[in-house]
Amino acid sequence: MLVNGDEIKELVREPAPDAATVHELVGRFNTSVRVIKALITGGHFTTVTVRNAINRCPMRAIPSADLAAFMQDFVPLFELSEQLHVHPRVLKARLAEQGVQPALDPKKHYATFYRRADIQQLDLPARSPAPQE
Repeated sequence: MLVNGDEIKELVREPAPDAATVHELVGRFNTSVRVIKALITGGHFTTVTVRNAINRCPMRAIPSADLAAFMQDFVPLFELSEQLHVHPRVLKARLAEQGVQPALDPKKHYATFYRRADIQQLDLPARSPAPQE
């Protein structure tokens, strides 16, 4: 009798936890482990211990609800700059000109985050102006 390994894997695999690991968040935020750990240390994310769906080892993860709440309140500078097609330095300067400062201390969190509520009503360009010749 032959056994299909893929079928066995599916039968013994546990459901994926409703949480993301630090390394998964690194990919989602396009940032570093250092930034995610600083957000955890700063109290912006809580961590829970969940079982890995594949090997059942305990692992530290951030609940999806915490991540959703954080993303609803904050936006990373680089994500905002990609959405607006503006270089991050230019965007940061324009935000400062309009009185908007980072919501989280960039020196403590190793990245720049703004409150979405602070930037929603601002006059921000959709694209950087074309270079003059």
